[in-house]
Amino acid sequence: MKKILYLKKISLFLILINLIGCLATKKYIAPSTENLSLFRLDSLCSTGENIGEISWGEFFSDSILKNYIDTALIYNINNKVAFKNIEKFRATMKKGKMSYLPTIGVNANYMRNNVSNNSFQGSFSPTTSYNDFTLESSIGWEADIWGKIKSKKLTSFAQFEKSITAQKTIQVQLIANLARTYYQLLEAEQSKELLLKTLDVRERSLSAIISLKEAGRSNTLAVSQAKAQLENVNILLTNIENKIFNLENALIILIGNKSINLKRTSLESQVIPASLNVGIPLAAISNRPDVKEAELDFKIAFEEYNVAKASLYPSLVLSANIGLNSLNAGDLFSANSFFYNFTGGLTQPLLNGRKLKTEKELKKLDQEIKLYSFQQKVLEASIEVSNYLNDYKTLTKNNLALKNQEDLLKKSLDDAHYLLIGGFANYLDILNAQENLLTIQLMHIESMSQKLQSTTYIFESVGGGKM
Repeated sequence: MKKILYLKKISLFLILINLIGCLATKKYIAPSTENLSLFRLDSLCSTGENIGEISWGEFFSDSILKNYIDTALIYNINNKVAFKNIEKFRATMKKGKMSYLPTIGVNANYMRNNVSNNSFQGSFSPTTSYNDFTLESSIGWEADIWGKIKSKKLTSFAQFEKSITAQKTIQVQLIANLARTYYQLLEAEQSKELLLKTLDVRERSLSAIISLKEAGRSNTLAVSQAKAQLENVNILLTNIENKIFNLENALIILIGNKSINLKRTSLESQVIPASLNVGIPLAAISNRPDVKEAELDFKIAFEEYNVAKASLYPSLVLSANIGLNSLNAGDLFSANSFFYNFTGGLTQPLLNGRKLKTEKELKKLDQEIKLYSFQQKVLEASIEVSNYLNDYKTLTKNNLALKNQEDLLKKSLDDAHYLLIGGFANYLDILNAQENLLTIQLMHIESMSQKLQSTTYIFESVGGGKM
């Protein structure tokens, strides 16, 4: 019966402490974004498939690109550094978890005393020299009455979450940059292939014009124009080969493995996620690492304000010492050498130059600043997603227009050849048609690449999906 009554008293005491703690600290509630005006988000729907929940493996279709991403996530140096930072904050978080537990110390001490004969103690003591042997354990514990320790623990955990968020930011940037570089490489390769074909056509055209000139059916101007066009293709080809070399090096740096054998597919084989065509839900914005980091900054400021507020209230500190003490080493482990003491006390801060009150006010202001920063980040994120979606739609239209223009110029070149045969056109008309077609073909290849690259910006702007 006494045991039950004792347990009831302890339970009542713990409940009382918990209720008192609620007076000093508040429970964290994530800030709402419902009342924010998210500008120009006609393309963002509130329901439907959330592209922010798609994994990068689903977002990108190219098997070679996915293999590069897998390798980069293992070998990329910046990604390795981010993982080490997570380990650092994990160690800090472990320290915060242990803050609830009492501090325990063990002390072994030996002291040799030589008392002056003329001292008060020496005049009454039969001996002026003695030894003092002590072996003790000390325990100290601060009761978390006001929730201060709990808030410190939550702050440590939020900082650990920030390190994970920072690591995801690096991963998302790495994946997006790698995909963009890969698409640029595909563009350069396709441009090179086109230029090699064009070079062959231009060389044959030059030979034909020279033959026509010798037969009196052409002139020096046509020959000079054909030679100039041939040199222009050679210049473009040299530049594109240099670009391929640089892009391959950039890809190796991003992958982090210099021994990797670089392969690629083609621009036409890339498949864009269908979900880009149906809009992106507003919930996708909350998956962005920078938005999550801004929210965690607010959470940290919130808990730091709790700590500052709780610091104004008295602290309950309990301490105890238990051990062995003897003047003779031989008697140290005897029952008569055992001692213990227990201390409990409340400490209330009073005169401290208004330091704690000022700290509380500053933490409150910092909390409000972090809330505004979070709201601003949400607005910026929504605009960024909107911009990238609009870029994608614009590039899709441009790509279609360039394809139509390319088809028309191919027909125009065929018509020019028929007119030349019929005597209604000269070789300068052919050269002009060839140059116009090459320009549009290169623009079309670039547009295809830009459209693919725009999807990587959308991928990045919604937080990179699931990792």
